[in-house]
Order: sequence, then C-alpha cells, then structure tokens
Amino acid sequence: MNKIGDKIATLSDRVAHLEGPLSRRISNLEHRADQQVSLAKLVDPNRVLATIRAELQFARDKGKTLPVSDLNDYRNAVQLLPASAREYWMTVAAIINYQSLLDQMSGEAPNPAKVAKPCIGENFFGNVFSGGLFRNCRILLDTETFLGTTFENSVVIYRGGLVTLSGTNFINCTFVLELPEQYNIPANNNFLLALLNSPDQKNVRVTR
Repeated sequence: MNKIGDKIATLSDRVAHLEGPLSRRISNLEHRADQQVSLAKLVDPNRVLATIRAELQFARDKGKTLPVSDLNDYRNAVQLLPASAREYWMTVAAIINYQSLLDQMSGEAPNPAKVAKPCIGENFFGNVFSGGLFRNCRILLDTETFLGTTFENSVVIYRGGLVTLSGTNFINCTFVLELPEQYNIPANNNFLLALLNSPDQKNVRVTR
C-alpha cells in the first residue's frame, strides 16, 4: 500500500512540475492564435482590394506615375485573391484602366478624347463581326459578337455586359472599363482576366 502511495505522490510531483511549462506553452499557443487572427484581418481580401484601388485613385488624382513594379505587385496580389471577394472586379478594372492611362502617357495607346470615330453605329446593338480589322476608332463591346477580329490603336469600352470575343486581338489599344456597380460580376470575365494577365496590355488576345 505504501508503494502505491509513493507512486501517487511521485506522479503528483511530476504533474505539478509540468504544470508550469505546460501553462506557458498553452499561453504561447493562444498568443500565436491571436496573432494569426490579427494577420488574417490584415490580409482580408476586401481590405487588400480597397487598398489597391485607393492607391490607384490617389495616383490618378495627383497625376502621379506609379512604378511598374507597384502595378505588377497589384496584379499579382489580385490574382491570388478569390474572384468572389467584394469589389474584386472593380479592382481589376481599376488596374486595367490605370495601365491604359500609362500607355496613353507614353504615346503607346490612343487618347479617348482624340478618337472620335465610332467603329460601328453606336445606336445599333447585337451585331456579329467575323474577321476584319478595326483601326483608329472607338468601340463599345457590350452586346456585340467578334470572331477572329483585330482592334488596333483603338479605344475599347466595356461596361460589363454580354459580349462574345473569340480569337479577338487588341493591339496598342486603350481600355476603358466602366463597370456599373461595385458588386456586379462582368458577363465576360475572360476578357478582363486576359487584360489583367498582360503586363502592358499592348498586345492582348482573347480566345473565348
């Protein structure tokens, strides 16, 4: 009986000896968990997207030219975020529009204010174009179908509506994306993603 008592006493001593380090470990784990929660808040997709848009808008308002490395960082960051995040597509549009502004400033894309000739009648919708070259003009993509068509030195406007682009090329174009509401999903995501994936938007091909 004494042996059992001795073993219990010894076990109690060991438990008491371990309680201090164990408590510290639990405290450290809880602290790390709190840090992870804080980090998750900082890298919340909506917060990242809002920051990117704010920096792009500030640069536009101040007439400031952002470094190419910054714009590449924005592209890379957005590509890692879920497309389901609020204002995801509005942020994609902001990046594309700013890149077009840089291309205009460098003379590598047309200025919308100086391109007054519409490619097609702007009061007609639902046209189908197969092949052909549109050069030095302005085009609203919404409702139209373009198959194997090329746009060169043109201003391309997209407002988030239905459009079919199959084997369509855009060479030295200015892109003006006017998405209606911050939570809307554009009907043609592939078009926006093709532009986002292009480092300078000077030669973009949309396969579908």
